[in-house]
Amino acid sequence: MARPCQDAPCLTPLPSDNRGVTVSASGALQGEVSTAGWEKEVLVVETTTDAGTRVLERYRLAAGGQRLLVTRELLTLQDSEPVTAETVYDRQPPGSDAE
Repeated sequence: MARPCQDAPCLTPLPSDNRGVTVSASGALQGEVSTAGWEKEVLVVETTTDAGTRVLERYRLAAGGQRLLVTRELLTLQDSEPVTAETVYDRQPPGSDAE
């Protein structure tokens, strides 16, 4: 019998009212605790691993909803300053080559 999510990514529902969700996996992967909540128009997701690594993600719409900005901040126990990266996603019209 096939395991759930064996051939596709598993998605765990993450409530956006600041309740924590614990995600654990067998093998080499460690457990994670994630919380999500809204800061005005920005969805903020904070994930902390068993090893103490903290990932803070901020999702917000820009350009009248035509652009999604995702800012990720990664802080490990060894780092004194977080590493920050921003990814920009532009909405493409239906039928464009980007689909």
